[in-house]
Amino acid sequence: MNLIKKILNIDIKLTKQLANKLLSELQNKNINFEIISSYNIKNNQFLYSFKFLTSNIDQFLQEFNNIINKFDDKIDLRTYISQNTEDEIKKPIKLPGDFIVYPYEYNTYNHPNDKTIFINAGWAFGSGAHPSTVATVTEIIKLSLIVNITNYKVLDVGTGTGILAIILAKLGVNSILALDIDTEAIEQAKINIKINKLNNKIKLINNSLDNISKENFDLIVANLTPGVLCQLVPKIIHLANQNSYIIITSPTKKLDIPYIKAANLKKVTESNINNWYAFTYKKY
Repeated sequence: MNLIKKILNIDIKLTKQLANKLLSELQNKNINFEIISSYNIKNNQFLYSFKFLTSNIDQFLQEFNNIINKFDDKIDLRTYISQNTEDEIKKPIKLPGDFIVYPYEYNTYNHPNDKTIFINAGWAFGSGAHPSTVATVTEIIKLSLIVNITNYKVLDVGTGTGILAIILAKLGVNSILALDIDTEAIEQAKINIKINKLNNKIKLINNSLDNISKENFDLIVANLTPGVLCQLVPKIIHLANQNSYIIITSPTKKLDIPYIKAANLKKVTESNINNWYAFTYKKY
């Protein structure tokens, strides 16, 4: 019997010396992993993004935790399970703005309206249950109450299931570009956009930010892992119009990304959902 593999993305902040020790430990335990990116935060602090593939998440996390415990709390990590759990996608989820996310199957006896969303999550991130998603939706709702976003040209970076793009469309935004480098995520988002009857408002692209460099946006939303976000922030800022807004997420309140400090950005609001943060910046 073939066991279903699940992807875990783990972001770890540590020194270069500890990183070398961690890599050695992982190799000694014959744990298969891929380093997606490494980012020098400041001085000797690095942020590494790892990708692991496992058929037993609980067993893997226990083994991984045993390795991490050897470092005496000298590292900081966050774990992202890319596949949504069955519990997440079987029951309705209430989100800020009175939105309710229903599993795909509910589409057979419910009809889409301004506050109803149907999601076929599959392997793509974004069932609506994760705190980072809730925090991001909270910031989107806040912004929609401050300014009229209906005529905005919006970019959703790392759209996953397309849930954020769908919420933006249901808030009245008519021009949304939803981007993801993951082909399977795009296929899931395509289904979700169709069943929510929003094809006329959302355009999907299976590509990277590099290939939309000639466009500019009034609002950019990026609910990404820290490692990926650190890499993409310069491009995101570049794609934002003057007086535009940028919403990004972070597992820590102190978002220490040099590009944000150097850019002419001012934080407007922030949300904290179970210690997952979303920040709204305005670019001047």
